[in-house]
Amino acid sequence: DGIRDVERSRWLGDVYKRQAPVKSDTLYLTEIMYAPTSGTEWIELYNPRDTAMLLSGWKLSDLEEDDLITGTATEQLSIPARTAAVIASNPTIFASDYPSVSYVFGVEDSALGNGLGDTGDSLTLSYGGLSYTKSWEATTDGANGDGNSLTRDCSTCDGWTATTATPGTV
Repeated sequence: DGIRDVERSRWLGDVYKRQAPVKSDTLYLTEIMYAPTSGTEWIELYNPRDTAMLLSGWKLSDLEEDDLITGTATEQLSIPARTAAVIASNPTIFASDYPSVSYVFGVEDSALGNGLGDTGDSLTLSYGGLSYTKSWEATTDGANGDGNSLTRDCSTCDGWTATTATPGTV
């Protein structure tokens, strides 16, 4: 990362932000609320890098549909270094339910994929030719409509654990 690729990066203020990932550890899917008892479906992404990540052009897909990650016209569509952000099917409802979460984005059609499957699903985060997929099964992983979310014990762990929702924290 010491060499900056001018074609895939830009300067924004004092912060250097990567526009495109260079390897598969660019972002991690760390928490999923796929069957909320109230509110909206959401996922949490963690940026483990030392620089902010721009989300422009990133897609979130389930087994049925692809969606571009979106923000409002006035916000920078990025996740700061070593920070978690949330992608919600309805960012307004999510922000009302979890006002302490600083980085909340949406998708282009108000559904994560075609709606996160309550019995299980597979999510893919992608940008260009890079993709990263995680799946879950409600019968083995849990959190099916009981108010809990699925979290990973560490950002690189494979398994899920049903636990109290903690969006915006890793």
